[in-house]
Amino acid sequence: MEAWSHSPVKEFEITFFVDTNILSYLIDETYPLLNEFVKYLKESPVINLVSSEYAL
Repeated sequence: MEAWSHSPVKEFEITFFVDTNILSYLIDETYPLLNEFVKYLKESPVINLVSSEYAL
């Protein structure tokens, strides 16, 4: 790959912190659109989802 065609995706990575309340909503599927949004974020190459160590 030529240097000028390098994709700078890593330079533009965005981190979303998902707190325990959001995680509980995802597990219970309380808000279906929230679940769809998180699925969309998960599949994006520039999004990094992070949660608390307590939730793991």
